[in-house]
Amino acid sequence: QVSNAVANVDYAAFSFPWVQTLFGSTNANSTSTLMGFTGGFYSLASSTIGNGNQNGGLTISGGATTTGNAYFTGNVGIGTFTPSQKLQVVGNIIANNIANVNCQAGYTVTGFDGSGNIVCAVVPTASTTASNIKSFGFGHGASYGSAYFTTADGQVFGTGYNANYELGQGDTTNRGFAFSIPLPAGKYASSTVAFNNGAFAVHTDGTVSAWGYNANGQLGLGDTVVRTSPQLIPTLSNVKKIVTTSYGSTGLTVPTVCALTTAGSLYCWGYNAYGQVGDYTTTQRTSPVLVATTTGVLVDVVATGEQYGDICAINSTGALYCWGYNGYGQIGNYTTTNQLFPQQVATTSGTIASVNLGGTGSTQYTCAVNTSGSLYCWGYNAQGNLGDYSATQRLFPVNVATTSGTIVKTFNGGGSTYVTNCALNSTGQLWCAGYNGYGQLGDYSVTARSNFRQVATSTGTIVQWEEVGTGSYGTSCVLNNIGQVYCWGYNATGGAATGGTASPVYGALPTAVGGLNNIVELASTGYTNTGTFCARSGSGQVKCWGYNDYGEVGAGNTAAFVYSEPTT
Repeated sequence: QVSNAVANVDYAAFSFPWVQTLFGSTNANSTSTLMGFTGGFYSLASSTIGNGNQNGGLTISGGATTTGNAYFTGNVGIGTFTPSQKLQVVGNIIANNIANVNCQAGYTVTGFDGSGNIVCAVVPTASTTASNIKSFGFGHGASYGSAYFTTADGQVFGTGYNANYELGQGDTTNRGFAFSIPLPAGKYASSTVAFNNGAFAVHTDGTVSAWGYNANGQLGLGDTVVRTSPQLIPTLSNVKKIVTTSYGSTGLTVPTVCALTTAGSLYCWGYNAYGQVGDYTTTQRTSPVLVATTTGVLVDVVATGEQYGDICAINSTGALYCWGYNGYGQIGNYTTTNQLFPQQVATTSGTIASVNLGGTGSTQYTCAVNTSGSLYCWGYNAQGNLGDYSATQRLFPVNVATTSGTIVKTFNGGGSTYVTNCALNSTGQLWCAGYNGYGQLGDYSVTARSNFRQVATSTGTIVQWEEVGTGSYGTSCVLNNIGQVYCWGYNATGGAATGGTASPVYGALPTAVGGLNNIVELASTGYTNTGTFCARSGSGQVKCWGYNDYGEVGAGNTAAFVYSEPTT
């Protein structure tokens, strides 16, 4: 038995068929090193390796295997050797920070269990054919995320967090790379829509399948039973769009889901404590329910708000209807009373062309653009995010100052405490208002703005804005018309894609993201400060960056890790 290893001891001279070891404690800032075990290092029972404190560490530069569990409270680092020489674990390894850990042949590092162990298990072979991606998106919570990719031939792939069967694989093992999600026989996806703990696939024939967490009936399958793989929702057909209110920090959230059909009918189901289903009740619905038909033929629908959900829809005449939670006046009917069925928004806003819902939980607000290009906003306004030169909550639509020109689109940020609000004008200029503590407004400052300010023009002609942020944090990225991406703001989790994790100088200009070309779409986890961005190219390739707490970057790693540059 070899015990009480001290800093940087070289055991290369030894060649043992096996050694049962208890490596002793390492002190702060010291490291124990194992080198050149030609016979390997084996522990037939559970072993303690190191037992060091936060700054202690163990570097294994040769081969090492334990058939039990390996416990280490410092860092485990593996030398730059072939995979057969790296640490191999048949059981579990517990450590604060793990790099390059491999399992025994035939096993794979599949992620963390509920106790923080890295788990080695036999898993299905990963599919590597997630190419020609045509759309993608995230399901996300306070500190976790799952990513979904829909390919041009109708396949769906998923990676990341999977504790509630989010990836449809029949198990709860997190994935660090994209796995094919088995859709019902004969079905092909046109899009995939996620909520915090599951997802929906809209099929090319207008049917819908669902999988994941289901405690509030959000899967629409008539019960509250979890689904481990995609199941058809029997009562839905001719669906063209799915939206969900799930967007935030409540863990196993309580979403409301709505499906818009090609005929302009809207069906909703799931959580209904504030009237989000729009059926005149607050009764939870486990199957789709037709929303009150006073709205007429609908052409679009949007939703937000985690458990405090609200939903808005535009009909064929340009009238705007909203319903659900109304604590900040975001319904726009001069009250803060929750609405159990669709309410027409005050007509001072004119004929509506588009609508967006911003904030979540305690920061919800609404912005709409009419057919004349005028911008109206209402609801929460504590950070000046409505852009009307005030911090006054508005219970009805307010015409925002038109210094930003003719508006064609709005991009409303998330955030449970601090929010940012942006609008795009007809010349491709991006204007933003609201919180700016990390320079996320892109206006050379960290000063909150209660009026819309133009984002630095070095970004070119903008076509899309995405943000991740909650609390006081925020990172912004934009896509311009020639396929370039620029990012700025908070960067501790790599969101600004600078190649490091230091936040840029406050008030710094948007910076071009390297390694991205011909980008046609951006997506982000939106709410969480531990956020992730992805960019899709015209050829269908997706690159992601930012925080990778459960594998949502899809780079093969399920441990907490920051990717500060785009990774395929």
